[in-house]
Amino acid sequence: MEIREILEGLKNNKITIEQAEKEIRNNQYEDLGYAKIDHNRKQRTGESEVIFCQGKPNEFLTNIYTNIYKENGEVLGTRASYEQYELLKKEIPNIQYDNISKILKIEKEKEKVGYIAICTGGTADIPVAEEAARDSRIFWK
Repeated sequence: MEIREILEGLKNNKITIEQAEKEIRNNQYEDLGYAKIDHNRKQRTGESEVIFCQGKPNEFLTNIYTNIYKENGEVLGTRASYEQYELLKKEIPNIQYDNISKILKIEKEKEKVGYIAICTGGTADIPVAEEAARDSRIFWK
C-alpha cells in the first residue's frame, strides 16, 4: 500500500492506527527476524531486491523467496543449488532454474530493446558469464 492510501484509510476509518503503523513499517522493509526485505527497493531504484541463495537455510530461503514473489510477482535468486530449486518448486511451480548460472527466477514478460555483450576468457569463465547474461536479461529494459 502506498503512503497516501494508508493515510486516506486512516483518515476515513478504514484501517486502524495499528494497521497503518504496520503498513508504514512494511513500506520501509519487512522484518522476518532473520532477514529484512526491502519491498520498496523497486520504487526507489527501479529493480526489486535480489536474493543471494548460497548458504541460506531452507526455511529462510523459502520464506524470503515466496515473500518477495507474493509482493512483486517476480524474483531473482543468485548462486542457487539444484536442491534449493527443488525446494522452491514445491511452493512456486513456475520457478525457473539454470544449472550453469545457478539462477532461480520468476520474471514478468517485458520488452527488451538493444544488445548486451558478455565476453569470457575461456571455458572456466562460462558459469560467471552465464550468471551475468541471465542477470542482465532480467534487469534489461
